[in-house]
Amino acid sequence: SFGSITVAAISTAYRVDSVMLLPVFNMSQSVATAVGQNVGVGNRVRIRESLRVGLCVGSQGQLCLFQDNLHKTFPEMLAFGAVLR
Repeated sequence: SFGSITVAAISTAYRVDSVMLLPVFNMSQSVATAVGQNVGVGNRVRIRESLRVGLCVGSQGQLCLFQDNLHKTFPEMLAFGAVLR
């Protein structure tokens, strides 16, 4: 049997994980709906546009959420990006 501290830590981790994943799941459902409607109509331009916008918005949102963690995890990658500017 796990102790109460272990159970509390796991439940907290699951809650944080679910809060971080909700925007990703919501964005994917929105993009799937937009793409599906445009597939039905046969509008290939709007299919590509929906995918592009969904990818851009989802990527930017995740970068905003994980900005501090990204900086701590990959400092050399961010320094390389600063050199390229």
